[in-house]
Amino acid sequence: MTTPAQQGGGQWWVLDITGPKGGANNYTVVQSPTRPKTGPAQQVAAGPFPSKQQAQNWITAQGAGAFPTPPNPLAFLSWIQEAGHYAGLLVATLTDVHLYISLGWLVLGFILLVTGIAMWVSSTKTAGQLKADAITAGVVAA
Repeated sequence: MTTPAQQGGGQWWVLDITGPKGGANNYTVVQSPTRPKTGPAQQVAAGPFPSKQQAQNWITAQGAGAFPTPPNPLAFLSWIQEAGHYAGLLVATLTDVHLYISLGWLVLGFILLVTGIAMWVSSTKTAGQLKADAITAGVVAA
């Protein structure tokens, strides 16, 4: 059995040729019986293909040469979508019952903490002396 190279047809390869500034991919089809030599500006992207048309089909499938999508002229309005997203998160958070249950536990803990500190301070000898001095000062002032 003979290969396409032996029949004189050769093999078809797709080369990726990068521009001097590393721009977009530029594909080209070359015919070579062996893998083409590559360098810094060109690399073998695909191959071997039995026909030039199959190599061209591969390039078309990669989207090479297609027009780039134009920029969206209304892209500056994307903040509206973000504001809506965060407004939705705010409403979802404020209507969540677990938020209020957690806040209730925090308030109860704070009340118990303040009550415990007040009871501890009022039970000390200094607090009793301060209370007696306040009563004496009130009687003298009246």
